[in-house]
Amino acid sequence: MSRFASRAPWHHARKLTAFALSFLLAANSFPCLAQAAQASSVDKAETVYVYNNADGSVRQITSKIVLANDAQAESITDETALADIDSEQTFSADPNTGKLTWKTDGKEVQYQGTTDAQPPLAVHVTYTLDGAVVSPSQLAGKSGHLSMRYDFENTSWHGSLIDGSLTRVYTPFVAVASVTLPHSVFRNVSIENGKLTDGASSSMALGYALPGMQQSLDLSTDDADIPDHFVIEADVTDFELASVAIIVTPELLRGLDTSNLDTGELSDSMDALQDAVAALSEGSDTLTGALDQIADGEDQLVSGIDQFKEQTAAIPEATGALSSGASALADGVANAAAGATGLVEGTAAVRDAIDAVRTQALPLATEAFDGAEKGLGAAQEALTALSASADTSASSIADTIAQLQDLLDQESEEHPLDDEQRTQIQAAIDTLTALETIDPAALATAIEATATAVESAKLSVGGVDEALSQTSAAATTVADGAKALSDGLGAASEGASSLSSGIDQLDQSAPAIAQGLDALKSGASELSSALRQTADGSAQLTDGISQLKSEGIDELVKVLDGDLGNLQDRVDALGSAADSYDTFSGKADDMTGSVTFVYKVDAIEL
Repeated sequence: MSRFASRAPWHHARKLTAFALSFLLAANSFPCLAQAAQASSVDKAETVYVYNNADGSVRQITSKIVLANDAQAESITDETALADIDSEQTFSADPNTGKLTWKTDGKEVQYQGTTDAQPPLAVHVTYTLDGAVVSPSQLAGKSGHLSMRYDFENTSWHGSLIDGSLTRVYTPFVAVASVTLPHSVFRNVSIENGKLTDGASSSMALGYALPGMQQSLDLSTDDADIPDHFVIEADVTDFELASVAIIVTPELLRGLDTSNLDTGELSDSMDALQDAVAALSEGSDTLTGALDQIADGEDQLVSGIDQFKEQTAAIPEATGALSSGASALADGVANAAAGATGLVEGTAAVRDAIDAVRTQALPLATEAFDGAEKGLGAAQEALTALSASADTSASSIADTIAQLQDLLDQESEEHPLDDEQRTQIQAAIDTLTALETIDPAALATAIEATATAVESAKLSVGGVDEALSQTSAAATTVADGAKALSDGLGAASEGASSLSSGIDQLDQSAPAIAQGLDALKSGASELSSALRQTADGSAQLTDGISQLKSEGIDELVKVLDGDLGNLQDRVDALGSAADSYDTFSGKADDMTGSVTFVYKVDAIEL
């Protein structure tokens, strides 16, 4: 009889199941170990996100694809049944074949899409409170004894010829669920088909299942009880539950070689597996130490925040003084800008006045001087004529004066004179008397001097014009400089106003800074505490790994060190089923693939 026919070996096999699933979950928590455990890279890696309602029913499915491009090809052609393709990379679609051709530029391709296809594993969640089944919508906030049962139904299978009969062999999916159970809600927690890890503020339940494995191996439950569900029980208060993540993968048995399981090569495989577990345990120890160091660093951060807070206590007073200074600066710059604008307007007025003098007054002055020269010329001509008849003119003037004087002296009753007539006659006598005193030579000298002065003044008009031209140019330069100054001061005024406004905001936010520092200190303290708890949890994980190594792998080495008997054909079929399930949404025939499912069951919230 095969050693697997007895209950004792399958007791060890159940321990192996617990270990294998814990190893799978832990490996995904340590990237370097997960990468080391993976097979060679594939052409198409698919991660399917299944979004479930709280009872496990499917609400939405999104698949994310990565197409490797190790050869750095310029284009890659893929086949998929996904809809609503979304990608940052360029592609074209063939509507007849569903093929997508991607322009890669030598890089890998990443895209995602949606599908209505049902996932290969169905999840059914049943909640029982105090012996009565309760719907998730009625459970939030309730208290009592709660049972949460997660059943997994495997719908992916194919027929295999075993012992001459066509047998249904299910794809060997492994489902691992992570459930966080806060101590404030859950007490007296137990789990069926899983493992509990207790932390400072919450427990972590790792539930696992291998749905369809019992049927594929055709084992009686008397010989082995391979779980297709897990159950969590607890006393709950004001029930609520965070989202539950479930990882489903066929990778555990992929690439399984059972052709020589009864040879010494199995020992080498088991040795390698034992080494991997030892490395995982060592890695967990390293993580625990690193978390302790990080927590120590967080303690130092809290202390540093205290010191920083003391040094920034003067911020409100300093920002107040800065705000006052910035306000004064804004007012001063605004006044200077207004003055510069006035200077621009003043210099423009000066330039306009100079231009008016040059274009209007100077031409008039030149014209007046031309008229004066003509008048002086006529005066010189008249004086010359007067000089020529000076003797005759003098005699005539004297005779006229005598006649006018006689007219005044000989006034009679027959020829009376009124006051106006007498005044006019006397004025004429005075004028003629003055003419008698005029020296023609002196008058000629005066006229000549006047003509010389007029000529000199006329010549000076050109100098005045040149001087005014230079003054106008200088005024233009001043106006341009004043304009630049005005623009600069205008911008400075706006900047000063913005500065003043910003500093006012800083001044107003100074109290918030102090509050923020208090919040930062509180958050850092909480983070330090959480890191301590995480370090404690990591230490517990290390203990669990060590226990699973001794109770799982070491026992497995003993169990498998013999003949598998008539189970080998079924194990072969399981290995083939794992190898063949390498895509969910489809792939090109010439591609290798891998697929992982991530189920996300909705939270139940108050």
